[in-house]
Amino acid sequence: MALQTRHSLPASYAMKLLFLTTLFCGSSHCWAGEKKFELSFGTSQMLVDDVERADIKDRHKVVLPTTGAVLIAEYLWNEKWGSLCAFNMPLETQKFMVNNVLVQETAAKSILLGQRYTPIQWHVTDATTISPQVSVLLSTMFGTSTQVSPSLAGRLHITDESGFTMYAGAITTYGIKGYVLFYGIGHQFQ
Repeated sequence: MALQTRHSLPASYAMKLLFLTTLFCGSSHCWAGEKKFELSFGTSQMLVDDVERADIKDRHKVVLPTTGAVLIAEYLWNEKWGSLCAFNMPLETQKFMVNNVLVQETAAKSILLGQRYTPIQWHVTDATTISPQVSVLLSTMFGTSTQVSPSLAGRLHITDESGFTMYAGAITTYGIKGYVLFYGIGHQFQ
């Protein structure tokens, strides 16, 4: 079964990019004695134009945000690189306004896999670090049709020395007109 995407970027190109960043991260030395994993929970506001109904698919519509729950598991290769897996579970139906009529359908769940890069870290205090992070991801939505699309994410990540983390960010998905705002808390551990 071949991977299909609605975007001009082939899924094989995205897979090669993900593979190369994994090789680069794997060749980096992990720093000894530091936290290796991060597990976090959060919430999201999804704006996804992934309509399955043929009667409104090509019509002008206003996409309303869908609230979801986010679970992110991350392996920390070193201070700069990490591999992550995220699961986004919608908590309500997906809503659209079409000709001033509210249309609802089941919202798709999604899984994202990819690499995270931290370009810089600011030590606000001796115990607290703030860092912008960028991720290149492959996302899969599970609705009536499964598809794989490349995604780009960015977040502002705050960590303290005990391992407590907070973050807020955004994701854009190419191929399905998807935008997600998310925030949450987590913990880093060995």
